[in-house]
Amino acid sequence: MKDQQAILFLCDDPDVLGGLQRVMGTLIDAFRARGYRVVVTALHLNGGKGFVDPAVERHRLFGEGPLSRLIQRIKFGPLHLQGRRLLRLRWLAQRRARRFLREQVETLRPAAVIAFDSLTAKLASESQLRDTKLLIQYHNSFDSLTGTSDLSRLRTVSSGASRFLALTAADAERFAMDGFSRVSYVSNPVSFFPAHLPARRAQQVVALGRYHHQKAFDHLVTAWAKVTSREGWHLHIYGDGPERELIDATVTHLNVEDSVTVHGPTQDAEQALSHASIYALSSRFEGLCMVALEAIACGVPIVTTASGPGTLEIAEGCGLICDVGDTAAFAAHLQTLINDRTLREDLGAAGRQKAQNYRVDAIVDRWEQVITESPAVPISV
Repeated sequence: MKDQQAILFLCDDPDVLGGLQRVMGTLIDAFRARGYRVVVTALHLNGGKGFVDPAVERHRLFGEGPLSRLIQRIKFGPLHLQGRRLLRLRWLAQRRARRFLREQVETLRPAAVIAFDSLTAKLASESQLRDTKLLIQYHNSFDSLTGTSDLSRLRTVSSGASRFLALTAADAERFAMDGFSRVSYVSNPVSFFPAHLPARRAQQVVALGRYHHQKAFDHLVTAWAKVTSREGWHLHIYGDGPERELIDATVTHLNVEDSVTVHGPTQDAEQALSHASIYALSSRFEGLCMVALEAIACGVPIVTTASGPGTLEIAEGCGLICDVGDTAAFAAHLQTLINDRTLREDLGAAGRQKAQNYRVDAIVDRWEQVITESPAVPISV
């Protein structure tokens, strides 16, 4: 498969500092190392310093030129239109995107097209790509879709794909039971695996992620305030997003400014995690949390909510788990690990052993297997 075949990734924006982009950047580097030509086509190309190598070939989904820039502003930017004009221009945008994808696939003849978000997946599935392996990977849990119209839309979109991929076997089974076709799974890779760990760790609890409702960092701060014996310990939260003010306000309201620091985003998760003693994951829902994988690779035990099958898969045997939103139980788990260094070390060692299963080479082997075994679209029924 490695005679300079291409892999085409479709995504929203490769330059955002997010977990999905870190997954994509890690996979892209690994595919390139195996001799593939990798191309990224995105809704947005903001040129920021993200996790995807800037040397990777990139294209805008709507192509280039004045009309494409106008479509970009109408569909995704500050130019707001209503009624028939908006519907007409949205139709033009989607038609342009589908045509661009068909032309790109005809030129590249990729081994696979991998869609990493729902909108590019929808456009790809509607583009009448022929003799192409279209793989759609959903990067959250089945539970995150329960009770929403997004579930039925994604089911329809996936029907036009060669393979619909969850992040865990448990979620793949749930999607299949819900009527999704040709379901399988590929786990996220861990983006680094330190050869050496520090002899001593700081008395730090660390959390990383987007400051968003999903991550529930306000719950984490609330739980931290309930930890009764934490002298000398400090909670460090790294990220960016719309709930930054809420998190800061929660820290102030609970009077924990002396033991909580809310940072901006970091591009060096390994540095943030390597000297931590505990990793905290307070999310309402998760797929297969990239940072949690990185934490166990660094030998850091986890305190987590039961936020999805992926979270349970990671934390089983190397962390402590409580119900989503149960800040009292979360606080009790933090207290347990703060008080027991031996338990921290035992769970950390178990996690590091488990992280071996998510090393990049093993995950890319799995991707190559899925690509080889998947049918090309259109699918014959």
